[in-house]
Amino acid sequence: MTALLQRFAQFIRPPAMQDIQQSKIQFQEMAGFQNVFGCIDGKHVMIVAPPGNDEDVYVNRKNFHLINVQIVCEARLRILDCVATSPGSFHDARILRDSAFWRPMEGEPRAVQRLILGDSAYPIGEWLMTPMPNPLMTSKKVTMLHTKLRLSPLRYSRLLSCCAILHNFAMERAAQEVLPPEIHANNQSIPHHQQSWATIQLSWWRVRWLGIAKKRKRNSVTVRV
Repeated sequence: MTALLQRFAQFIRPPAMQDIQQSKIQFQEMAGFQNVFGCIDGKHVMIVAPPGNDEDVYVNRKNFHLINVQIVCEARLRILDCVATSPGSFHDARILRDSAFWRPMEGEPRAVQRLILGDSAYPIGEWLMTPMPNPLMTSKKVTMLHTKLRLSPLRYSRLLSCCAILHNFAMERAAQEVLPPEIHANNQSIPHHQQSWATIQLSWWRVRWLGIAKKRKRNSVTVRV
């Protein structure tokens, strides 16, 4: 895990200008949003109650022990920023303001002259677009990962960061895969934002097939006459 976390900045990094332009086009094709290059949201990940005096800081308003994970991603779902160290009592807006993503976006001049989309938990700003304050549907569904792992909050945060690294690593490796001619031809009719996912699925099936083939080879019996 330590070796993987040392490469965090290599895989979880701000987008290049070319990637921003491409993501902006893809968001407009998908949903009609103009000038948007990313989305932000928080994910509640349940943990067991940690020992010590700071146990209460991990309790959210519904009395669950959890870590509030902030994720920023672009149109292809590549993760641009991941904060997996915030206790459950921290509000989404506070996590954003304390994150490394906030400072360049609030700087003068701003690092990226584009928008990201967030829900009503975030403050509206020049670069952050949130929903209308009084929508027709007032109920909000809070999603959380219900499986509890018996890990310390620090180890849990490291594990979540590793998941984000592996996610982007899988996407970059999938983008480098050479598709068979029949798949490549079919991709002409697939929207660009779905082609990366199709490639990831293809790579997964390749890995699974190779694993099955190797297992069968190990289990085969050679009969000599």
